Amino acid sequence: MKNLSDIKEKIANFWDIEEDSERDALLEKIRHYAASKDEDEFIKDVRQTFEQINFSGISVIYEALSTTPQRWGQFFKEEYERAFASAEKSENPFEILECLEEISFVEGSKIDYNAEIINILSNYLTNPNDVLRYKSIWLIGDWITKENSKNYPQIVAELRNNLVDRNWKIRYITKGVLEDIGRLPTGYSINFLDKVRGKIYNPYKIK
Repeated sequence: MKNLSDIKEKIANFWDIEEDSERDALLEKIRHYAASKDEDEFIKDVRQTFEQINFSGISVIYEALSTTPQRWGQFFKEEYERAFASAEKSENPFEILECLEEISFVEGSKIDYNAEIINILSNYLTNPNDVLRYKSIWLIGDWITKENSKNYPQIVAELRNNLVDRNWKIRYITKGVLEDIGRLPTGYSINFLDKVRGKIYNPYKIK
């Protein structure tokens, strides 16, 4: 193929493909194409072909590249920056930031830009926009782990502040992130009303 636009429709409809083997083959095709190109040329192709929103197909590109994080670490960092900058100006920021989910397939210890990505996300932990605050907390859980959390005491402290956020969904997911990294305050227990809300409503989507 000459460029990604040749398979844009297939990529955009990735989750409609029923057979796992066909999806895997498409991911491998993307990887092979990326490996054959100059990095800057490939990135330009990606950004010209796919809008940075959920279900445009760009998240499939992220998933394909996540197997070689050593090569694409800077690209991933820039995509976080680009997405949050766009989300700040968007009427539907969740649609933009949700596409970053597939970068979570990257094993953080294998990427040189781990600290930079954590820093980008930490800048939004106190953002006045609920969606940006929510997604920064959710995504930072992909990069801060039990093993490296001791390196980010200030960020862990900021996360703990979100346990008393005005938005119950933010309180709910903050508890989960801190629990996963083993930094939930001793004796903390989610309040009864939030626990009930989490069972009745979907805490994993926010507008």
